[in-house]
Amino acid sequence: MSTAATRTAARPAPRSPAVTKRPVGARVAASPRRESSPSRKQSRLAFAVLTATIAAVMVLGLAALQALLAQTSFKIDDLQSRVAQATQANEELTSRVARLASPARIARVAGNLGMTLPAVGIQVLHVPGLPSPSHSKVVAGVRP
Repeated sequence: MSTAATRTAARPAPRSPAVTKRPVGARVAASPRRESSPSRKQSRLAFAVLTATIAAVMVLGLAALQALLAQTSFKIDDLQSRVAQATQANEELTSRVARLASPARIARVAGNLGMTLPAVGIQVLHVPGLPSPSHSKVVAGVRP
């Protein structure tokens, strides 16, 4: 016999898996539940801790954001009240400027200081070399 033939004869034939035929509608019985290994329990515990940590960080972040929004709201309210006060002060000052700039008040103050309009009338002085403003109108001693 050849060496190759002896090798094949010495080797056992491969076993084919046993195939059991079951009826079409039959169910397979559930295998008994295996106990969780310690590494599987540790991974579940690590996942639970990680999930709880992430949830806690998110809750704290939302609380901090809410506090920041509340502070910003208080600042906005304060600034709006300051704007309202400044607007009111501006309106009061504008009306005061209008009263002080009225021509009747200026004429009265000028009269109290001894200033008067010229009795002879208005005299227009012409500067040599400049065109005369003949088209401009003089009203009550005031030139435009």
